[in-house]
Amino acid sequence: AGFCVYRRQGGKWKRQATYSPYGRAVQDFVLGKKQVLLQCASNGVALLDLQRPEIPRVIGECLQHVGLFYGRHFPSYATENFYFGVNIEGILRFDKDNGEKTTPFAGRKFGIGPESGLDWLDGALLYTSEDRAQILFPETGEVQMLEIQGLDHWAGKPRVKDGLLVM
Repeated sequence: AGFCVYRRQGGKWKRQATYSPYGRAVQDFVLGKKQVLLQCASNGVALLDLQRPEIPRVIGECLQHVGLFYGRHFPSYATENFYFGVNIEGILRFDKDNGEKTTPFAGRKFGIGPESGLDWLDGALLYTSEDRAQILFPETGEVQMLEIQGLDHWAGKPRVKDGLLVM
């Protein structure tokens, strides 16, 4: 059914709406207060407005017909103003207010694959791949290498919380 919205009514969960992005499955999502960012099958990202959850409305999207989009590259949460995701175009930023899509690191190749991932570290994006870790500053487009002891050819999706990095 794609993405489904349910509301609890009288102890039961009743389906309010569904959204099937491009007629494809939803592999992952990040839920905000008023929006949800969806990873759609193997090659798309869609930002939905959920202010009226019974009628999800697309406010931003990026669908590629070329190349694979490996799963679960969303950071663990959104920022106050933006959602971030990844597809064949690179790292995408979606404005929460209007769904506008930008590519803050345009022209940089990150080698996004199944071993890669994103999360937040001290207000910047932490990007990991099988052989490196980088700190990405979306406002400036700056990229810095991050040394992580023992990361050589080790894959995993990063999650950062309370001073711990877990992959």
